Amino acid sequence: MNTVHYRGFRDERKCAHVVKGSGNEERALQCRWDLANHSPDGPEWGYGGSGPAQLALALLADALGSNRAGDQLAICFYQTFKWRVISALAQELPWKMTQERVLLEVHDLIFEDLDYGASCVTDARDRLVSLDVNRLFDEAEERDADLGDFDMLEAQHIRKVDEEFQKVLNQTLGISSTVCDQLLKTKTGVDQPQGEDESHEQAGGITI
Repeated sequence: MNTVHYRGFRDERKCAHVVKGSGNEERALQCRWDLANHSPDGPEWGYGGSGPAQLALALLADALGSNRAGDQLAICFYQTFKWRVISALAQELPWKMTQERVLLEVHDLIFEDLDYGASCVTDARDRLVSLDVNRLFDEAEERDADLGDFDMLEAQHIRKVDEEFQKVLNQTLGISSTVCDQLLKTKTGVDQPQGEDESHEQAGGITI
C-alpha cells in the first residue's frame, strides 16, 4: 500500500509549492480557502505568518479526510499545528512529511493536554451542530414551516454529528470508541439559533 505524503518545494523564482502524493503520483494540495483565507497567495512555511497558517489548515483538513467533522477539527487545531510543525521547517529547504505524521501530531495535541484536547473536539462538534441547526431554521423560515420542538431537533443533530466525529476520531486517528465517547460527552452549548453565545462545560475524567 502506498503511503500518502506531502511535499513542499520552491521553484526557480522561490515561489512555494505543496503537493500531495501517493506512490509516484503527486498533485497540488488544496489550500482550503473555503475554511479560512489567510493567504490568497498560497502556502508558506518556516515562520509563523499567514502563509504557514494556510498550509497548516490545508494539511490538517486533508489528512483528517476533507469531510465535515475533519474540517471542523482542522479549524480547531491548525494554529497550534502551525507553531508546532510548520514554523519549524527550514524556509528555504524542501520538505516532506507523511500523512501519518500529520495525524500523529493531531493525536498528540488531543492527548497531551486532555482539557485542551477535549475542549477542541467539543468546540468543533458544537460548531457543526450550530451550522446544521441554523441552516434548518433558515430553510424553515423561507418555507414558513414549523420545525416543532427545538430541543428534540437539536438532540437529533447532536447524535448525527457525533457519529461523524466518531468516525474521524476512531477510524482516522485510531482513538478507541470508548475514549471517543468521553471526548464528545461535554454537553453542547447550542441553545439558540443564529449566533447566540455558546457556553461549554470543561471536559474531564477521560480514561485512556
